[in-house]
Amino acid sequence: MAPRRSRNKIADAAKQVTRAGLSAAPDRIVEELSFGFWVSLLGSGNNYDQHLWRPALYRAFPGWRGRRRDLHLKLDYLRVLRNKIAHHAPIHHRHLTVDHDRVLECLGYVDAGLARWSAQSSNGGLSRP
Repeated sequence: MAPRRSRNKIADAAKQVTRAGLSAAPDRIVEELSFGFWVSLLGSGNNYDQHLWRPALYRAFPGWRGRRRDLHLKLDYLRVLRNKIAHHAPIHHRHLTVDHDRVLECLGYVDAGLARWSAQSSNGGLSRP
């Protein structure tokens, strides 16, 4: 079972959905939760390894063969990058090709086919003139 803080965030997301006049269906609640929430479920606190990762959460990442802690670090890197982009922080100084490759790498942990499709469909290696 998730700790109280996580359960509260899920309950808040359900309230947000119903305030919008929609039924609190699981898919709508999932949409309402932040990327940071999902990354936090892989964190080291609250005995997540025993309560979430080992019993179930590892199945969401069939392409991952490492430790939960290492996956958390990779996804947290993407969370920070996503927040920089969402909040219009400058990213021109970053190695964007490396960032792009890390996104594709993490997609591969969830769905190898999606990672291949994204790599073929993306122009992440190209830079704008």
